[in-house]
Amino acid sequence: MLFSDKFFLSSAFLLTVGDARPTDECSKSAIYVQTNANDHNSIVAIPIQSNGTLGAGVLHSTGGKGGNHLDSMTLQPVAPDGLLSQSAVAVAGNFLFATNAMTNSASMYRINPENATDLSLYGEYPVKGTFPNTVAASLKHNIACVATTGQTNGISCANFDERHGLGTFDALRPLGLNQSTPPVGPPNTVSQVAFTENEDFLVVTVKADPLTNKPGFVAVYRVEGKRVSHDAVRSSPAGTAILFGFDQIPHTNKFIVTDPSIGAAILNLNTKTSDVSTIKAINITGQAATCWTTISPATGTAFVTDGAVDRLVEIGLNDGGIVNIYDLIANGNSGLFDLRAVGEFLYVLAPGKGTTMPSVTVVKAKAGKVVQHLSLAGLGVTNNVQGMAFYR
Repeated sequence: MLFSDKFFLSSAFLLTVGDARPTDECSKSAIYVQTNANDHNSIVAIPIQSNGTLGAGVLHSTGGKGGNHLDSMTLQPVAPDGLLSQSAVAVAGNFLFATNAMTNSASMYRINPENATDLSLYGEYPVKGTFPNTVAASLKHNIACVATTGQTNGISCANFDERHGLGTFDALRPLGLNQSTPPVGPPNTVSQVAFTENEDFLVVTVKADPLTNKPGFVAVYRVEGKRVSHDAVRSSPAGTAILFGFDQIPHTNKFIVTDPSIGAAILNLNTKTSDVSTIKAINITGQAATCWTTISPATGTAFVTDGAVDRLVEIGLNDGGIVNIYDLIANGNSGLFDLRAVGEFLYVLAPGKGTTMPSVTVVKAKAGKVVQHLSLAGLGVTNNVQGMAFYR
């Protein structure tokens, strides 16, 4: 099996917690994660202060409920990484979107540009399909799209505007996964949905199903006339299998994608045919569950995280070479999850495994230096926490 309980081994290290220091001024920047709680999902809005560190977080209800996938070996609910995805929350302009896995819905908020932790909920909206786990939004086209990975799986999209919020989600674009609700995974599930840099394509990554010899694939949908096509071009890039989180290399048609069967890969999108092909498969020595990635504007490199190894791996985007490996084991994390690069800093989610507290680690990208380790436990956040987005 490609996945097993060894991916989420508990940590034997003590956790060192950095304080969240409140500020008298409202912050115009913030990061956002969702609690993904089974009884009451919420957004945690955490201000980014002028020195890049984080202040005290604020909870905002989504109106829905989070969820957990089932382990393929035990058929028991799994945490952390209950959603098996990158981008369970997304920001476009002054708007924030989140998934609610067990109420089959998405929530939309308006972000106050003068105080980025001040969110106004438009509402909770039903999506097509079951177990939504990743969301993307395009400000250019005023479209939000949600991927579902349960028994009824696929992509559905809705228009949005500042006055009315989200409209009705359109008909499902089926992905054809043989799944249950909640889904059994990690294999054979949706990983991430995102719009390209020019917002004219919607890209979805899906993990392989080794038991049925189904390869992982990338599905690409064109966006025309402010509508997402219902027809996709599917590709299974050579050397990849468990396609997970991805980020686009700026001003190119190339992407860095994580894949825990190898580590990562650099892919190319042919914008004429919508086919996706492999430029380079990247083997990361010692990796166990490399699943999330972001590209830093400060370094021009990608950083990937591993759900079972407490380190950041920095990858060059020209040749796919390993630039640096930053060991963060002193924080006592049991693995690192979704992350975002904002300016010169990286904000990295560490859900913990029940034996360690959920936290966000702030890292200076150029030096790999930890400047803050912020516990989320005081907000009632558990190891179900998922996703990462930012407003700046």
